Amino acid sequence: MKGIDGMIRLQKWNLDEKQRELAELENMQDGLREQVRALEEEIVREQKTAAKSVVISLYGSYARAVIERRNTLEKSIAEMEPVIEAKKDEVAAAFQELKKFEIARDRAAEKERYKAERKEQTRLDDIATDMFRRSKQTG
Repeated sequence: MKGIDGMIRLQKWNLDEKQRELAELENMQDGLREQVRALEEEIVREQKTAAKSVVISLYGSYARAVIERRNTLEKSIAEMEPVIEAKKDEVAAAFQELKKFEIARDRAAEKERYKAERKEQTRLDDIATDMFRRSKQTG
């Protein structure tokens, strides 16, 4: 059982590590999405400011730069999708591996319990047989 318990601890650690990595990737992707939202809000503010300003000609170059930045962020978000999906698959595989060891441990424990119960029942049967023989001899 010590070997299985060690493997279970190892698999739990492995699963926890993969879950942590997945959470980091998802947080990074969420951060990129937040940056896109912030850029879109900034564009709206700048459009309002540019509409009131005399220097509208500068807004065009600013808008192109912001659009390029947004496109870059959206591309990064899209590139992270397959990485995140692969990590989710790794998490699922690690979970399945952990469950295999836990099931093996539980089966081994059940087998040991069954053997102990059988041994105890055999002992009780022997005692009952001895008591029966003694009662027949004295009786």
